[in-house]
Amino acid sequence: MSKEQEIAGLEYQLAGNKEIVSRAEDVRKLCENRLFRKVILEQFCEKECARYVQESGDPLLTAEQRADALAMAQAAGHIRRWLDISMRLGDQAIGTIERVQEMLDTVRAEPDEDEEVIQD
Repeated sequence: MSKEQEIAGLEYQLAGNKEIVSRAEDVRKLCENRLFRKVILEQFCEKECARYVQESGDPLLTAEQRADALAMAQAAGHIRRWLDISMRLGDQAIGTIERVQEMLDTVRAEPDEDEEVIQD
């Protein structure tokens, strides 16, 4: 692999990890937002999904309605898991950014293959 290709690959990794960190920061801000916590985390994830769980076992509903209710109840878990994973990936990406940046600095400091090494 040429030096230019290695640098391009490391820059690509760096950009991807910076995007992950940015997304994680957005998720953290969203989770800190009082309205988001009230409407999504409390109202939907706790209250509405508890109702959906009850509906999923209601014998007066059709099998399709019970399945739909169960799927909606599970949505809370999926949302919470996605939020958590997004923040964890961001934390991991911070360390990766540091390592990739060090590698990038090292590769850039290396002499090109075309340059002759001058020896005394």
